[in-house]
Amino acid sequence: MSLIRRLFKDLRLRLVFGVVIIVCPLLLLLIFSNIYSMQVVRTQVAQSNKYLISLYMRIMDQKLEEVDRYLISLFLEDNYLLKFGRDSQDSRFARFQLLSKLKTDINYYPVIDGFFAYSVVNDDWITTSLSDINDMPLLGSIEELVIRSSSEVQAWQVANISGENYLYHSYKSSDVYVGAWMKADKLLVTPQLVDLGQNGFALLATDAFEPITHRELVAEQNIDLHYDDGPYVLTGGDRKYLVIGEKSEKGEFSLIAVIPDSIVLEKLPFLQRIITLIAIGCVFVLIFYSLFLRRVLLNPIKRIITAMRKIKEGRWDTRIQPTPTSFQFEIMNDTFNHMISQIQELTINVYEEKIQSQKMELQNLKLQINPHFFLNSLNIINNLTLVKDYKLIQEMTRCLIQYFRFMFRNNTDFVSLGDEVNHTVNYLRIQQLRFPDHLTYEIHVPDGLKNALVPPLILQSFAENTIKHAMTLDEPVAVNIRVESIKTGSEPRLRMTVSDSGPGFPPDVLRRLNDGLEIGSPQGERVGIFNVIRRLKILYQDKAAIVFSNGAHGGAVVQMTLPWIGIARNGGEME
Repeated sequence: MSLIRRLFKDLRLRLVFGVVIIVCPLLLLLIFSNIYSMQVVRTQVAQSNKYLISLYMRIMDQKLEEVDRYLISLFLEDNYLLKFGRDSQDSRFARFQLLSKLKTDINYYPVIDGFFAYSVVNDDWITTSLSDINDMPLLGSIEELVIRSSSEVQAWQVANISGENYLYHSYKSSDVYVGAWMKADKLLVTPQLVDLGQNGFALLATDAFEPITHRELVAEQNIDLHYDDGPYVLTGGDRKYLVIGEKSEKGEFSLIAVIPDSIVLEKLPFLQRIITLIAIGCVFVLIFYSLFLRRVLLNPIKRIITAMRKIKEGRWDTRIQPTPTSFQFEIMNDTFNHMISQIQELTINVYEEKIQSQKMELQNLKLQINPHFFLNSLNIINNLTLVKDYKLIQEMTRCLIQYFRFMFRNNTDFVSLGDEVNHTVNYLRIQQLRFPDHLTYEIHVPDGLKNALVPPLILQSFAENTIKHAMTLDEPVAVNIRVESIKTGSEPRLRMTVSDSGPGFPPDVLRRLNDGLEIGSPQGERVGIFNVIRRLKILYQDKAAIVFSNGAHGGAVVQMTLPWIGIARNGGEME
């Protein structure tokens, strides 16, 4: 559903869809009007021509009816026909007289190719043709058809003999048959009043709609002769034809007119042709408008959208290249490029100000740590003077001097790990003098790691947190600091672990620490931990990690993983 909603919000789709909504109904209306007009013209032409086809069919039926009357009159008026069918001595004379009569009368019926008579009793066959040429295979086939009929044939039949189509009809009285036959195309009357055009034609077809004449032409044009489903049938292959037909009342055949559709559509008014041209023109206009809309509007918008997507990905050097377009889009492109240039400059300025602000914040965080140890240090010296333990006072003084020298000279973001470890040892030794027999510590740092650069006070802050929250006079506390080198992928890293044997972090404090939430109180408790977390974030961004936990046997555990940064022996920094 969201994809469909996005598509409908697309400007290109809306513009194209709007044009389609307006043009397509008009185009469909024109096309429907044109198709309807063609249907009306075809129907009118078919109905008018069907009347003419019926008229010509009646003419052919009248010719066949004249032949039928003559054949019936032979039974009613000619005694020689009846004698020809008897088994008597007069049958030979009757045969001669009947043959003579048929030869004479056939001249009055030019549509007929021949008459025939057959006596079942005498098994005698006589026939005559208009050309006086007896085709024996043809006559034999007709004789076989007639004899096979158990009674007289009710209508003119179609017979295909030796590849030719013939019409024949016979009557029977007692044991005598009399009939006539003709070639099918001889009966066909070309309908002169029907406009068949140059490629149209008329033909005879059987009741099964098989062509009797023009068989090759029907097969070549793939014409279907079934016309009984309506006033006409539109059929044909590449070239369309209207098929109009009328069934004969005297025989089992039909007269069919095949009219080219192009001739029919010439009857269309000139306006209908204009409608067709307009419909075709609308299609081309729609295609041209789509291309024009794409070039003038959609492509410039697409270039702007592409540039905006690149800007969104952080590619601030993206600009819209000058291309031939409208005046309005030129102003938009120039304004966009100028605006991006200004945003890029502002972004650089904001980034520089942010870096400067982070540096100032880092200095403030370090200054916040520096005064933290002053009062406790003075209190320890005061206590040692009361007992007059000058040796411890000297050691204490030396540790304090080194401690404060480290604090006061530290104006950089990084110090060597060796200096940070020495500073943490001074701090723990001072606290050990403060709490004798209650504090022990172990520090394990390989010599090869002491040149690594780390943020200042990163170890001392967690050692101080142990003294502040884990130190009691009931149980001694042990502090363990371990630094080792590990590899994450192909980059070396430092892992520093600070643990103690105290009660560990309270559950709520541990949860807030691992969630990155501030835990400092108004009284300043645990501010040092938050300062370390904040400084790691400023200095390393997301490349440093710090995890807080409680040990298996109690005690707080802090594990820090930092990127490896080394220094050269001459003091220069190296990666």
